Amino acid sequence: MNRRKKDFREGDNESEFYNGKMKKGIGKHHPKTVKIINDLGHGLPLTLACKSKNYDLGVHTLKPNGFFKFNFTPNFWGTTLFFCRFTWKNQSHWFNIYDNARGDECVNCTWKIRTTGESSPDRA
Repeated sequence: MNRRKKDFREGDNESEFYNGKMKKGIGKHHPKTVKIINDLGHGLPLTLACKSKNYDLGVHTLKPNGFFKFNFTPNFWGTTLFFCRFTWKNQSHWFNIYDNARGDECVNCTWKIRTTGESSPDRA
């Protein structure tokens, strides 16, 4: 199975990843959007690297208040997992940004990354 990035765009304050055409799904299989915002404050840039079992979304550095956004459709088996490594200054943290097994059911999940830790997603 050929798994490749179909469209990847990066700008000053945003990046988007699409892993293929999004199709209308049922139940937990609706297309999802995850947005990660640099809310570190103090003018700090945020470097992130996100991936799943099948996709590596690359390394991105976000300016203050910048964001990275990607879209996907969870797999049929309910095992979709995207995890990210966040680094700034002398800090480094890993976090499961989307985990089907955790019960993530948001359609639009927005995470604000702060020096005190990642926030709970704004779920829509």
